[in-house]
Amino acid sequence: MFFFAACLFMFLAGCKRSDNENGFSNVRQKIQSPDIKYRELKIEKIELDSVYCSYEGFSGVGPDNRLYYLDRYFGYCYFFSPDGKLVDRKLGLGRSDKETMLRQAIGNAFSDTGDMVLMGSNLDFEIFDKDIRLKKRFNIPYSPAKNPEDFCTYSFAWDSFVCRMSGGKIYVGMSSENPSFNYFDTSEAYLEHGRHIGCIDTESGTASMLLEGFPDIYHKEKDRAASSRYVNFDISRDGVLYTGFEADSLIYECTLSGTPERAFGNAGIGMDTDYRPVNSWDDMDLYRDDRIGKGRFGWIEYVDETGILFRSYKKSDNTPDGLQIYSDGVLVGDTDVPVGMRVVGYIHPYYYSQIYEDDENGRLYIFRFRL
Repeated sequence: MFFFAACLFMFLAGCKRSDNENGFSNVRQKIQSPDIKYRELKIEKIELDSVYCSYEGFSGVGPDNRLYYLDRYFGYCYFFSPDGKLVDRKLGLGRSDKETMLRQAIGNAFSDTGDMVLMGSNLDFEIFDKDIRLKKRFNIPYSPAKNPEDFCTYSFAWDSFVCRMSGGKIYVGMSSENPSFNYFDTSEAYLEHGRHIGCIDTESGTASMLLEGFPDIYHKEKDRAASSRYVNFDISRDGVLYTGFEADSLIYECTLSGTPERAFGNAGIGMDTDYRPVNSWDDMDLYRDDRIGKGRFGWIEYVDETGILFRSYKKSDNTPDGLQIYSDGVLVGDTDVPVGMRVVGYIHPYYYSQIYEDDENGRLYIFRFRL
């Protein structure tokens, strides 16, 4: 009886319009009880073949069921077999159509068709085809702005950097520290109208901003949620933008125009969410301490091949991280994983983490597991 009443209350709460009238507060929630099948994962650690690198880069599952590691400084893109054997090396710094001119990449992503984007720190972009041959280089002109809808009002969300590519567009997480429009100095306007995802059209070279506003928890606990104000997201092949905020237990299914349509999600296990109030830019020491020591939700990965969505989360300092596993909005797993672990792709029959860098011992390694 108690369970039925609790579910009814959650349903009514999800339907009720709150004082904060935005797309997040009015979104329809899928109220579904967890059906836990995975409380423990058998995680395998694999050391990759040794390569020449700076031990700072980006990684994931690339085309043709290969793992990749893109070195931030040297520009090399290494491809590995699912068992960690070196298969190929592409790119490197240079001016040919098989090289990159970006002296320091800040991010990358692969599209469903195998195209790869490299991002530079000066709003410069390079697009390569699946054979890693240059298709296009372009820049987005910067001009000072302060309006909520303007791309140049914002900067990249460095503390929670996400870059995705879908349908000829690049999607990147952003946040504003603009003196005229930001979380602390113009709080009410920013919570209502701040955007979170930049959208770069690779054909026209133009940029816009998506995903307006913040969920209710930020309006109710603005100061305590300030150290966890960024978004994580992934895009499915059928165009669903799965978005999660660091301080919010819900995951939002949005359109590619940034409109939330449905939500689902559950709280993590053992998360320390006793955030301290961060009231201004002068409180950045508290902000940094809480990002290190407190819990927050993190990386989201939707695996099209299996229909499984993963969400990583930090519990607290000096504890394992957590990994939530969702199937059609139902929580089917919540398990401990190594610190910092994110699921970044699937090569049958394994799900793979990002590549870990151990510069002290001169090695790269990866985790993988089955469900």
